[in-house]
Amino acid sequence: MVGWGASTQDALFPLQSLVETVDVKKGNGLSNIGRVSDPELDALIEKIKEEENFDKRNELIEQALLRVNKNIYVLPLHTQVINWALKKNIDAPLRADDRLELDKVVVK
Repeated sequence: MVGWGASTQDALFPLQSLVETVDVKKGNGLSNIGRVSDPELDALIEKIKEEENFDKRNELIEQALLRVNKNIYVLPLHTQVINWALKKNIDAPLRADDRLELDKVVVK
């Protein structure tokens, strides 16, 4: 069981680390413990790394994630839910990655 998140909220990093074919010299697949090896997925991930157009890059990411899901390269067993509690006089943004941004906390 592995927990994984990307503080940048960019899907490239989990794709490169978890499902790209292992290639230590290139830094690919370093956490690919299932030893997934899919040349078409690898090609998509390499295109994502090079694409500068935001919309095209997002299309490539979508294709890669759909391929991962279709082939069940990753099997989520547990989704961690973090509970937050705040007093009425405290406002704090709740981020998807569960990080607290202290500079954005407001105490009234």
